[in-house]
Amino acid sequence: MNRILKPNAEGAGTRIYPARTARNDEKFGIRIDKGEAVNGEPNIRRIKLQINSNTADTALAKIVAKNPHGVISHADVDVEKDATEEALIEVFTQFADNRVV
Repeated sequence: MNRILKPNAEGAGTRIYPARTARNDEKFGIRIDKGEAVNGEPNIRRIKLQINSNTADTALAKIVAKNPHGVISHADVDVEKDATEEALIEVFTQFADNRVV
């Protein structure tokens, strides 16, 4: 939970979860990447749900072919708040509410 709910400020665009390996990218097909601070608020980070370009899932592969960056949703997390199950559920609710495709 900490990896998703408390990403550090450095490294926007880098992987949060799952670990970056060819096997994980192909198997899971999606990943969560770090984003930027939101509206200049240092404690709010945007995280992005993205499709891996080498996904084994044919439906995801079709989507990423149309959208090379593969961003399908985002969520904003407050890194100052405790990493709780409720906070994680809120992230996935935001992913559902903010989906692009």
